Amino acid sequence: MNKVNVPLALMSLLISVLLWLNIFNTRSVKSRTQVFAVRITTVSLDDTKFLVSDSPEDVSVTVAGSTSQIRTVMGQEVSGYVDLSQAQPGTSSYPVVVYPPNVRDLLVNPTVTARIKVEPVLVKEVPITVNRTGRLAARSADVEAVDTFPRTIFIAGSADAIQKTTSVAVNVDLSDDVTSTAGAELEAKPVDQSGKPVQKVMISATGKDVHYQEASLVTPFLVRVRVKMKAPEVTGP
Repeated sequence: MNKVNVPLALMSLLISVLLWLNIFNTRSVKSRTQVFAVRITTVSLDDTKFLVSDSPEDVSVTVAGSTSQIRTVMGQEVSGYVDLSQAQPGTSSYPVVVYPPNVRDLLVNPTVTARIKVEPVLVKEVPITVNRTGRLAARSADVEAVDTFPRTIFIAGSADAIQKTTSVAVNVDLSDDVTSTAGAELEAKPVDQSGKPVQKVMISATGKDVHYQEASLVTPFLVRVRVKMKAPEVTGP
């Protein structure tokens, strides 16, 4: 009868128990899943050449983990970004980097993508048109001219927005103090042939190298306006 190596048997039993516990814990850690939306942003796009014309605000991701891990994830500010440094015109799927890293470790599908449409930035020079309003509007004979500086302006945007835009309009209220020597700075808005505002058009007076930046679109572009009145006629004695 062979002797039983008790220490070796105990060691084997211990290893078996540890392996079983490891498998059990691994299965139990992945016992819960959670789906939630991750807000995404785009970065590193050359805004002198390209613009994002269509992009989802968020993507859906699924994470799996223990209850405590899921609770930690849901209590964090989870976000994602898309690197467009190598983007080309057209619609493509780009990888989304989910942040913070501990969320990426729990993703069921580690490959998260977003379909984004990139278009070339088009630039066009358009005139500034003046819309007169106010109490002097009925006395247009008293107004010699309404000058703007600059008189033309550069706009940049997608092909669709640029084709729609025919001018940049300035609303001049003649009842305001725009007849002074200095004039006044008034907001200019890109409009189409019917006078309706055209959205997502960048305005620049500096030249054709226009940087198309979404953050800049909410900033009003100001032009200087001066109303010149006709000199009163001098009557004889």
